[in-house]
Amino acid sequence: MVEIEGMNKWYAYDHVNGELHVKRYFDQGDIDEARKSDFVARVDGPFEARDRDHAIEIAMKRGF
Repeated sequence: MVEIEGMNKWYAYDHVNGELHVKRYFDQGDIDEARKSDFVARVDGPFEARDRDHAIEIAMKRGF
């Protein structure tokens, strides 16, 4: 787990049904797996956020 001064790494993805998902990032395999999924339209990250709500806020500012 990556943690820097109270912040954690997260990644976001758009599900093909239009839902935004944010998940904790642990290693590049997380993003690689999401990109390979037939159910994922777009992936972004990793980025730092305090918690899940903050990660959603950041993802939305990044165009999700």
